[in-house]
Amino acid sequence: SHLKQQEKLAIAALPYQGIAAFIDDVIALLAITEIKAVRDDGLIFTRKEFELVRDSVQAKVLESAIEIGPLADNGGPTETMALGAASVARGAAISANCPEDDQRGVTRGTPCTSGAWQEGLPSGKPTVKQKGRAGKDSLTVRVRCAGSGPCRIRLSGVLKGGKGKLKSKTVKVRAGGKTVELPYTSLLERELRSNGGSGSVRVRAKEIGGGSASTLVRVTLPDPVTG
Repeated sequence: SHLKQQEKLAIAALPYQGIAAFIDDVIALLAITEIKAVRDDGLIFTRKEFELVRDSVQAKVLESAIEIGPLADNGGPTETMALGAASVARGAAISANCPEDDQRGVTRGTPCTSGAWQEGLPSGKPTVKQKGRAGKDSLTVRVRCAGSGPCRIRLSGVLKGGKGKLKSKTVKVRAGGKTVELPYTSLLERELRSNGGSGSVRVRAKEIGGGSASTLVRVTLPDPVTG
C-alpha cells in the first residue's frame, strides 16, 4: 500500500470493517457531491447527466488516488496525463509487457510506468558537439542523453546571424552517444554560399521528456561557390 503508517492508523480507528469499506464510502460520498453539482435535488434522469457525473467522479478518483494529472501537452504528438511524484503507477507495469516507447516517443526505462506517460527518464540536458567536418548535404554532430539513456532527441539548427536552418530530426540515442547526420535545407545552403561558403550554426538538442542544450558549430561547405 502507498498509505503512510499514520494514515493507516487513522483509518483503523474509524468505524469500518476494513479499508475497502472505507474507500467505498468515500467514493459514494464523492459521487453524491458530483450528482448534486449537476442537479440540486440529487436525481439523475438523462444519459448526458449520468455520463457527466461518471466522468467527473472517475477524474477525481484518478487525480487523488493515483496522482494523475489532466490531459496536457507533455511533449509528443498528442496530449497525455502526467503522473504525480508519489503516484502508485510509477514503476508499476510489468516490463515484459511494456512497449519500447511511450505515447510521446520517450523510451521506457526500467521499471516501466503504467499508462501512456513514462516517468521522466532520463531527465536533464543532452549534449551535442561537432564530430568531423561538414559534408556536401549535411552536418555531422554527436549527441548524448542527459542520463544513462536510451532517449529520443530532437535536433535542429540555425545559422548565426542569418535565416538558414537545418532540417529538424528526431533520433534515438542510447548510452554513449550517437553520431548523427543533420541535413541542410536549401535556405541554409544559400545563406552559407552568400557568406563565402562558411558560417557558425547553432545546433539545438531537445531531449523528449527532458531539457535542451545548444552549441555553436563551425560549418564550411565543400567547394564553396560565391556570388
